[in-house]
Amino acid sequence: MASTIKSTDLDFTNIKQKLKSHFQKKTEYNDYDFEAAGLSNFLDVLAYNTHVNALTANYSMNESFLTTAQLRSSVVSHAQTLGYEVTSAAAPRAIVNLSLNLTGVSGRPAQIALAKGTLFTSSIDGVSYTFRTREAFYALDNGSGVYNFKASDGTDNISIFEGVEKTKTSRQPPQARRALGFDQSK
Repeated sequence: MASTIKSTDLDFTNIKQKLKSHFQKKTEYNDYDFEAAGLSNFLDVLAYNTHVNALTANYSMNESFLTTAQLRSSVVSHAQTLGYEVTSAAAPRAIVNLSLNLTGVSGRPAQIALAKGTLFTSSIDGVSYTFRTREAFYALDNGSGVYNFKASDGTDNISIFEGVEKTKTSRQPPQARRALGFDQSK
């Protein structure tokens, strides 16, 4: 189990006091006044540098292990090395009923397709949102020129999603694939 250092153990004042005590024990510094401006500033720089380096090292070490990592990016990275496929939070979704009225248009098609990736734009309180379809949808002419698009389950509820769809792929190194039982070759 990884141990963590409390940030209070790395307190600037405590570090400065320990540095001062260390130098006071040395015989060559017996006559020095460590409260003087020059030496006090020197100790401040040493204590500050020690404090920042210790905290940075502690945070970095915590992010190096799955059990102590706190940043999502660190946890995702560790999970991927173990062969887990990590997914992001679901995109905002809107459910719409979409119909097209071509009444009075001659030569209407029997079926109309709404392609995957079709964009829809909406504005709410002056903020613009762009949605897109993740699959194709189809509508049949009801005989009077009205087309109602249907979802794959047969309902009129068409799901559209906000944002840009991204795909990330990763390839496990051969030794990791063997360790996880995915690859039996040596």
